[in-house]
Amino acid sequence: MEHVELLKRNLDMHLYKMQSYQALLPADHPRRLAYCYWFNNNLMNDELLNLTFFSDEAWFHLSGYINSQNMRMWSTDNPHIFIESPLHAQKIGVWMAVSRRRIIGPFFSISPSMQRGTETTF
Repeated sequence: MEHVELLKRNLDMHLYKMQSYQALLPADHPRRLAYCYWFNNNLMNDELLNLTFFSDEAWFHLSGYINSQNMRMWSTDNPHIFIESPLHAQKIGVWMAVSRRRIIGPFFSISPSMQRGTETTF
């Protein structure tokens, strides 16, 4: 604990969480920028907006699972908390798409652990 206090107080260091993101190639930037300009210039095009869908997916754990990489707890003493969880937690996936004129979904998918080894993807 002494070393941590030294880093925090004397060296003005703080705890940071490393972030991961998709690697981009040098050719990606001009292509992405060109697409942004094209899309921005066509926002008033009714046909484009009628054909554009925004979609996303999410997984909901049925066991109350908490991603320990995202959870932090402040305490004066170490509470020595352990949470037992299954290796492959049961979960339900939801996928949905929204456009200017319609909604597709939601579509539900159960995790492979609930299907006895059958892989499910959207």
